[in-house]
Amino acid sequence: MNVASRVSGPVLERLIGALRRLENPHLMAYETPNGVLLCEPFGAKASVVQAASAGDAYELVAKLLHRPPPRTLVAALAGFGRAALERAVAGGVRAVIVPRNRPFSQCSRSVASLVPDIDHWQAPPAGLFVLDERLLLLRPNALRMAAAHEFAHALDAVLARQPRSYFSFESAEVREAFVNAAGYVNEYAASGL
Repeated sequence: MNVASRVSGPVLERLIGALRRLENPHLMAYETPNGVLLCEPFGAKASVVQAASAGDAYELVAKLLHRPPPRTLVAALAGFGRAALERAVAGGVRAVIVPRNRPFSQCSRSVASLVPDIDHWQAPPAGLFVLDERLLLLRPNALRMAAAHEFAHALDAVLARQPRSYFSFESAEVREAFVNAAGYVNEYAASGL
């Protein structure tokens, strides 16, 4: 698609910057009434996992939180499927929605000892997964993508054979795929397994 012939100025600069960051040869761009949509085909499948039903997701996310969960969080985690949510619950994963004015270090002894100033970083995280405690710490405004991202870390830990480890570190197949990947969505995605 020759987007450059229809887009110019700052819009084109943002588009080219986004394409450079994505570094994926399979990237597609679609023009929509609201702008240009960039996407990766991922084998032309939206997902290989059947989402958990609304009721199952609600029940299982409530077990992670130990209280009724917000709909946004349920929707974000339902896409992992019932089996993944059940595995996280069985693996002892807990979740806490941390108010904006409360430091993460007050919610986790590991965070307090390892990175007590994390909330004062130039770009503080919207969520964390604390491996030692199998604890998801989420800000109320981060119950979509950040929650899904941190839950993926939790699931990676639950699938590991060794305590305080990640399946992605233990699996030679995953490490090889990471090393041989053609590109990553962004620099952060390329920074580790």
